[in-house]
Amino acid sequence: MSAYFDAFEVSARRLAVLRVLFFGLLAFDLWTTFLPHAPRFGAGGFNVSQVPALDAWLPLPTPSVVGALYIVGGLAAFCAALGVGVRLALPVVAACYSGVYFWSQSDSYQHHYLVSLLLVLLCFVPHGAWRGDATHVRSWAMRLVYVQVSLMYAWTAATKCDAAWLDGSTMNSLLSCEARLHVQAFGNALGWSEAGALRAVSASIMLGEFAAAALVLYAPWWTIGLFVIPFFHAGVEYLDFDIELFSYYMFVLLFALLLPQRWLDRGWDAVAQRLGGPREHVLRALNGDSVPPGVSTPWLIAGATALAAFALLRALPVDRADIGAGLAAAFALGVLAPWNRGAGSVRTSSAIALIAGSGLCLAGLARSEALYDYHRQWGGYLRRSGDVEGAIARYESANAIQHDAPARHVALARLQLKRGEAAAAALNVDEALRRDEAAVSQANAHARSASAGAQDHLELGRAHVRLADTLKFATEVFPAAGRSDDVAALQRKREGHIGDARSAFEANVRSDPACGAGRGELARLRGAGDGADR
Repeated sequence: MSAYFDAFEVSARRLAVLRVLFFGLLAFDLWTTFLPHAPRFGAGGFNVSQVPALDAWLPLPTPSVVGALYIVGGLAAFCAALGVGVRLALPVVAACYSGVYFWSQSDSYQHHYLVSLLLVLLCFVPHGAWRGDATHVRSWAMRLVYVQVSLMYAWTAATKCDAAWLDGSTMNSLLSCEARLHVQAFGNALGWSEAGALRAVSASIMLGEFAAAALVLYAPWWTIGLFVIPFFHAGVEYLDFDIELFSYYMFVLLFALLLPQRWLDRGWDAVAQRLGGPREHVLRALNGDSVPPGVSTPWLIAGATALAAFALLRALPVDRADIGAGLAAAFALGVLAPWNRGAGSVRTSSAIALIAGSGLCLAGLARSEALYDYHRQWGGYLRRSGDVEGAIARYESANAIQHDAPARHVALARLQLKRGEAAAAALNVDEALRRDEAAVSQANAHARSASAGAQDHLELGRAHVRLADTLKFATEVFPAAGRSDDVAALQRKREGHIGDARSAFEANVRSDPACGAGRGELARLRGAGDGADR
């Protein structure tokens, strides 16, 4: 058994592909998917960790601290993907990602546990292997990575060995309308009933996952696994399950772990031959050996880089951005400090990568949907807990990020009206009406285009409903602000948009008679008395 782990060899090229793809995706995930969820941590002053024995010892997580860990974890992952400071970056990413996961069950996606385990294992891969010091390296940790992925597939298959899965009822409850039509067509082609087709698909998935567990462990079968296993994850994405980026992590892992070595070598050599000349010139220009010698120069580069990272991340519109910026600056110093043997001679390329990663985080998030969701969700938690002032501040921040798209102006106006600020609430309703009307015009243009489909009609109907909701609230808030003369006109306008919404949903059903979601939207309109308030 010891030889099974200790004698396992992996090529430096395979590790390089794994490093770039896995940690690049992880940086994107932490910045765009995880950060918006930071406000849920510690909501209502409540927390339960993943390890109940630690609950009495762990402090209450806060959005500020969790957000800071996600920011610096993303920066460390970005650097690891580029091969910068990998010795320090790996434990930093593992601590940020796994630490938050085990700290609170507010992070409840099961695949986060898998990623946490993989991050810990990757910390034990010999550091020289990430640098490419040898063409191949023996690593028990990489053997355990394969074993862990195999166990994941084996366990998922084992959980399906029950009647609820094998009789097709679970699959039937998970399928979207479109997917169910494909299953029916598959069954019809073979002369099976829909129930028979569902049973066959369910059994095939279970058997396929057992097979995947074996394919991952046995190197001669990797080529088969590379082309077969991803179809499971493609099917999950097709069914539109809410599992964040799990499928994409598996695509990345399967490609890096199962790609046959001979194919990897051919691809690597072809890319190196094409980019070899320019790449060498760039590396030579950025190489730390070109830095003038001197005792103060390494510290100057490290200090300037840390200061730049701090300034860039301090500008992020998140709560206590200084915490994340300070952690990022400490990470930059740790990577570039002269005593860091892993850094060797200080490289300006490492400094550039750290500054570029900080700038990318700022530029990518400052106007993104992720930060809008960050403030919007936090505002919602505060509103439900009765913190009107805090909720107003969060909604204002969210609306500033969203610019001209529909935002949370009506939610903000409701809070202002509750606080007795009718005039301010009316101004926010005016802004909401302007944005909702622009969204209706844009959706209408798409629905009238020659390439319009069922989805375009659905989005048009939903845009009309949003505008009708805003108009309904306007009839409540405008009189309080002394604008009673607008009410009758607003009511007539609202009725018109309800009618337009109904027409758009009916067009959706005509375009897609079997699965048109407009049918459900029409039912909701009728159930709400042709009002929405959703």
